[in-house]
Amino acid sequence: MTSKLRAGGKEELLQALLPDFAVGCRRTTPGNGYLEALCHPKCEVIWGKVNAFTADGLTTSDGTVTSRVDAIICATGFDLSCAPRFPIIGRNGVNLREEWLKNPHAYLSVTATDMPNYFTMMGPNSPLGHGSINGTVDGDLNSLHPGSRLHYFELLSTPRYEDFEWQSLCESEDMNFAWLATGFTAAERSADENTDLTWYLDFDAQAQQIKQTSTD
Repeated sequence: MTSKLRAGGKEELLQALLPDFAVGCRRTTPGNGYLEALCHPKCEVIWGKVNAFTADGLTTSDGTVTSRVDAIICATGFDLSCAPRFPIIGRNGVNLREEWLKNPHAYLSVTATDMPNYFTMMGPNSPLGHGSINGTVDGDLNSLHPGSRLHYFELLSTPRYEDFEWQSLCESEDMNFAWLATGFTAAERSADENTDLTWYLDFDAQAQQIKQTSTD
């Protein structure tokens, strides 16, 4: 980023675009053409909120006037929730859309409270619910881990390959998956404002977790 913006004569953008925190995305790949577009001679980066539209442009809250534009594209936000796009009414008049807008939660990512005939695939708490589904839909589905991301992370950190062939200890044959419990870790079930549920983004904390796991 630094080299491209400096080479393009837009070094003043570094202060605004260069993060002062560690990168936390899964793949640190650059967006093709993004920095190049910012360095284009016809590109001007304007800060401040849009105040008003004019006949041929717009004005911002800091008084900047932009004119003679060919098009104005409004990106006002995106709905990233798991809530249905339409009301779904279950038992006791519960509206699933309203409930999931507040807190998307499903048992093993398949069923929802007060919704006896509603089943989902890749719903809330599914690993693919917070990642990319591109490429996955093209392949055969063998299994989905129906827990949270932390539950999945801990499962992969200490695999027990000797348990791949197992026999259920549940008394009822209908409870074959009881060993998954709720699909959430203990930290998630008792979380408060001081609980760090993204400790794996802290390299020091991650190293400490790995060290602790190896000694337990």
